[in-house]
Amino acid sequence: RDVDRLIDLLQTEDEDLVKTVQTAIVRVGNPAVPGLLARLAASKRPVRGHLVKILGRIGQTTQTPGIAEALLSLLYDADLKTRRNAIIALGHMPLPGIESALLKKWACEDRIDHRRSIAASLGRVGGQASLEALRAYETDDAELKRIIGQAILIISRGLARGGESSIAGGITPPAPVSVVALCRA
Repeated sequence: RDVDRLIDLLQTEDEDLVKTVQTAIVRVGNPAVPGLLARLAASKRPVRGHLVKILGRIGQTTQTPGIAEALLSLLYDADLKTRRNAIIALGHMPLPGIESALLKKWACEDRIDHRRSIAASLGRVGGQASLEALRAYETDDAELKRIIGQAILIISRGLARGGESSIAGGITPPAPVSVVALCRA
């Protein structure tokens, strides 16, 4: 019942208060989503960006209807902070359609800071198409190169783990077999 009043508190420059309010609304969880979505439509900067961040945090833990759709619609928002927060939030929501939406945004994004966020998000939710798009991209920006490299590594490892095992676990070998297991420290 207090979510609307909490949202009103987001119109401050006090970052500590903003973080406290965001945490309080996230704790409310799913019951806060309809009010957040309703206020999002009419909100302006900076509240709009804060609402997107809150929706993203709630959407990470639940599959509440409306959150992913709202965030996807904000990938092209006029407010840069709102757009970037939507990109980051979607990277934590591995749902159908998110990878393709982020790839579409990747293809037309001009801002380097947004490209960094998209690359990081694709690293979390991407598959083969993301891997190919990231490998094909060339840049002079050292930070973007680093993020792309990390995303490529994460996607590659995820794709390698997704395959079928070549070990026939249900068959007993006719004789003892030596096995060498390698792992990280």
